[in-house]
Amino acid sequence: MIQGKILYMQINRERHDLNKMAGFLYENGVREMVEVGSFYGVSTEIFRDAGITVHSVDPYESGYDKDDGASDQKVLENAYSYFTENVLDNKTIFHTRKKSSDAIGDFETNSLDFVYIDANHKYDSVVEDIKLWLPKVKKGMFFGGDDYPRIDASSGKTDVQNAVKDTLGEPYKMFHHGHWLFKINNEI
Repeated sequence: MIQGKILYMQINRERHDLNKMAGFLYENGVREMVEVGSFYGVSTEIFRDAGITVHSVDPYESGYDKDDGASDQKVLENAYSYFTENVLDNKTIFHTRKKSSDAIGDFETNSLDFVYIDANHKYDSVVEDIKLWLPKVKKGMFFGGDDYPRIDASSGKTDVQNAVKDTLGEPYKMFHHGHWLFKINNEI
């Protein structure tokens, strides 16, 4: 089973062009971030490899979305085990095993260079994460996430895209595979 996980991680990392986003962020001053939703840690490692310190926030609790296979308890147990054994280093990657709404108090307002949302993809959850985490980002820095064009299986809608547009407007920059980005200024 470990070989299957390693192959999944390699394929997923190659498919993700998140390294372009991470490089862009580093070139634009991002040195410390929060990643809301870490799963196996593919994106966590990509951000770390770009030179960014990552604070991972993920409770690894099942049942949040019946249409999302990643919400299965066994899948989450495997993901958490892999994450803690192979990704977490407590030097450049730190983990808080809490829900987003519970971890928010662990970070000061205007203290982060970047927040990356990739947790529950339902409309209301994305809106909540944006509203919770946006004040934590320094002016002139960045806020973004993944799965912008993802179609929700139960609603048939693009929940992430709709939540982002309804709360923030059109993204400042888009990257391949649905990675979206906003530069935070006084207008947002």
